[in-house]
Amino acid sequence: MKFLFVSEYYPGEDSNFSGSHLQVYEGAKLCSHFADTHMVAFTRGRPRSLREGSLKITLLPYSPWEVVRFRRMLTFALKLSPDAVYARGRTYHLAVATALKLLKGSAVVWGINAQEGYRYFKYLRDLMNSERPLWRKVLLVPLFLTIDLTVAVGMRTADLITVQNDVQRERVERKFPGKRVVVVPNIHTPPSIPRGGRGRYFVWAAANPSPIKRPEVFVKLAEALPDLEFVMVGHIPEAPPPNLTARPRMRREELLKLLAGARATVITSRSEGVPNLAVESMLLGTPVVSLGNDFGILRGVGPVVGDFRELVESVRKLSEDDILWSDLSRRAEDFARRRFVEEARRAWEDICGALGRG
Repeated sequence: MKFLFVSEYYPGEDSNFSGSHLQVYEGAKLCSHFADTHMVAFTRGRPRSLREGSLKITLLPYSPWEVVRFRRMLTFALKLSPDAVYARGRTYHLAVATALKLLKGSAVVWGINAQEGYRYFKYLRDLMNSERPLWRKVLLVPLFLTIDLTVAVGMRTADLITVQNDVQRERVERKFPGKRVVVVPNIHTPPSIPRGGRGRYFVWAAANPSPIKRPEVFVKLAEALPDLEFVMVGHIPEAPPPNLTARPRMRREELLKLLAGARATVITSRSEGVPNLAVESMLLGTPVVSLGNDFGILRGVGPVVGDFRELVESVRKLSEDDILWSDLSRRAEDFARRRFVEEARRAWEDICGALGRG
């Protein structure tokens, strides 16, 4: 079986990759042990083909125009003519996968990032709720409606939809009765970075700091605890407090070193449950403090708080109690290895096996 994974970036060379791109890459690496697996992405450097073990990677020339990237990726995919294709993240990736299904009969696996990914007319709603001038919203309606229809058609025709937890699975099954939906935890290779011990600073990081990830909450947290150190990656606030160090996007190796030396990672997203960066923190033995909807995943693993006051109290306590930190560090690493390494690998093995059997 020939299995194609489509992605925007290749984590091996680009600091712009997000959790979605990392998951495409990790899934492709695992499936390459069971099938003839290819991954296609874009590069701002020299277009080329390479191999990582049994995984074949093709890097196409990047263009700032999405329509050009779509055409280049579709042209490559049609020539490859895979038996199955996995897409996650960008809407035009789903369009590429849908075109392969219609033109080549490829099986389509669509990965949903968070519960936002299956809302009807998501992009049109986001447009209407944005701060754009009314005249510009009106002009953009046809484009955003086309994007929403592309997603709807793609999800309707997909052979398999993967989600991250049971809450998402139940919601998708209600929207698409009869559709095969599988829970696949985000898969990770344990980082080969030395653990940094009991760090002093608290980290917030995001590759795409959208409003739903609420970076302003982390800034407010730093203001509420002026005697502690905070590091924010991927978002530069206008007026950060003196105890907050803001950094732009970092290459993955640099970010992992930062996470390994942190006291804890703080999650403020309303949507994702457990972001990829939080998983990598736990694999490094760095505890996670979560504010918001984690879908019950982290209960018993780390502090999951319901409001800002509880967040401040949890961070304060974790900064002062070394025994608590050691306990949460152990729990976090054990849980992450069980769910995001072992269980995720079994889920991907089942998917590859099912697709191989047709």
